[in-house]
Amino acid sequence: MPRVFNIVADPVGVGLVGSLDCPPSGMTGAKMSLSPDVNLELFRKIHPVQTMAILFDPRENNAVSEADHLTITAEKLGITPKRLRFAPDADETDLQLSSLVPQLEGVDALYVTASSSFIAHSGILKEIIPDNLVSIGSSTAYIDEGVTLAFGTEYRERGEAAAELAAKILLDQVPPNKLPIDEIDAADAILFVNANSKSASTLRLENATNTVVYK
Repeated sequence: MPRVFNIVADPVGVGLVGSLDCPPSGMTGAKMSLSPDVNLELFRKIHPVQTMAILFDPRENNAVSEADHLTITAEKLGITPKRLRFAPDADETDLQLSSLVPQLEGVDALYVTASSSFIAHSGILKEIIPDNLVSIGSSTAYIDEGVTLAFGTEYRERGEAAAELAAKILLDQVPPNKLPIDEIDAADAILFVNANSKSASTLRLENATNTVVYK
């Protein structure tokens, strides 16, 4: 049975594939998002960061892998990472929120990792992120939920990319592992900025090297 994924931010890091160019037999996918280290490098051009909070769901391997990579990259760049665990659909959500919010005091930015639970319960992000705190999401889907900015493509393009791969497999009979994993290039990524975010006014967009689109 062919398998095609399109929402895994780091398929290599979570052990899904050995490399993007040579996926295992029966599998391929559309990454369509930038790696955490590239996201952070682009982000630093438009917002100075000394301390960065990293929000992730510890139950999701994809989110943990992204948080790990961000932690390593941040430390190499002289940025102090602050890892914040959050399971939005757990029974003790209110208790988690009361613990999380105070931990955001004194940080320069918040990075929201790719988590299916965050997408499913994304409205809760507005309860976590202060209006004046710049936040970056690994997915453009977070823009509608109060996150300040994200690099990448329109969220719908992930589905379109996966559909194109599926068509090649089903209609053209191409083996999945003969289709390299589709990945967006950093130079082609769009910088999406939340037009309703108060923190967006603090961004140094004149330093951006990507096309800026307000949503």
